[in-house]
Amino acid sequence: MKTLSELLNENDNGDKPKLTYEDLLKKREEENKQFIDELVKQKGKSSLELLVGRSGILPLHQDCTVNNFIANTPEQKRARQFAHFYALNFNKDNGTNFILSGESRTGKNHLSAAICSKLIKDGKSCLIITITDLMIKMRKCYGDKAELTEDEFINSLIKLDLLVIDEIGLQRKNDNEMLLLNQIVDQRTGHLKPTGMLTNLNSEELSALLGVRIMNRMQENGGQWVAFNWSSFKK
Repeated sequence: MKTLSELLNENDNGDKPKLTYEDLLKKREEENKQFIDELVKQKGKSSLELLVGRSGILPLHQDCTVNNFIANTPEQKRARQFAHFYALNFNKDNGTNFILSGESRTGKNHLSAAICSKLIKDGKSCLIITITDLMIKMRKCYGDKAELTEDEFINSLIKLDLLVIDEIGLQRKNDNEMLLLNQIVDQRTGHLKPTGMLTNLNSEELSALLGVRIMNRMQENGGQWVAFNWSSFKK
């Protein structure tokens, strides 16, 4: 089976009839399934479930939908509208990244869970994971008892249809975290795989934390910044 890159090269070189974006999307989904099937075969279902077999949606957010998101202000309605159209047009957005920024308990997790729940029902693979849990799982790739290698771990993250990284800004801010984030965002963007980020930082603070490279990648393909500029729902 030829890779998506080979198909794109054929399109560019004109050696074979040009494929539509829908054809390439179907090819990408076939490659994803082949990858997952192969990983199951090699490592067993229990290992795969450490990453792909669970959505990371906490019980608190499992019943969250776009419709039951409280939207009383124009800003809240815009955030709800973003989530609605993002999930509805997921196959057409060419890998659009997004950043949801705002205080705790303003609904960032609600809408990200709503997006993922809708996509999972549509047969997509999604994972919501905090940056801390991401590093913990990464460290489990080392040692004789590791169930996944570092490359398998990163490849599994890259193959997900949507990866949402939570608590950006609450991490330890060390070089290993920045290296992993760079690698994930860079490769997912290159594979037209969207990445979402949830943060309580504003744009200047996040740029200072993540650096120019990651921020540029997050803005590619029409990347969206959605500001949750209202008080905590708990308040």
